[in-house]
Amino acid sequence: ILGTGGIVPPPAGYWQKIQAVLDKYDVLLVADEVVTGFGRLGTMFGSDHYGIKPDLITIAKGLTSAYAPLSGVIVSDKIWQVLVKGSDKRGSLGHGWTYSAHPICVAAGVANLE
Repeated sequence: ILGTGGIVPPPAGYWQKIQAVLDKYDVLLVADEVVTGFGRLGTMFGSDHYGIKPDLITIAKGLTSAYAPLSGVIVSDKIWQVLVKGSDKRGSLGHGWTYSAHPICVAAGVANLE
């Protein structure tokens, strides 16, 4: 769903066709769920609503209901295994985001999810 262009949902069948092409050519799908995540479409994520299987899901505002800044990325097992193997070879993956891991924000996220 396009957020900055007026909350425009895709036409029926759009995501199923996209998913088929991505699967055929082994292309990763990144779902930006900052606008559509955490129940805003009646399902936990917009990708659930449309029946698609993203490889990565970005999350932010809805994680804390925007009471505190917090963000993250949910990764598929396929992506996770690449990170594990890479970390085994090269050491831990250092990563972070502008809105990540402040204890008060994490507490807000946990409370919101409960």
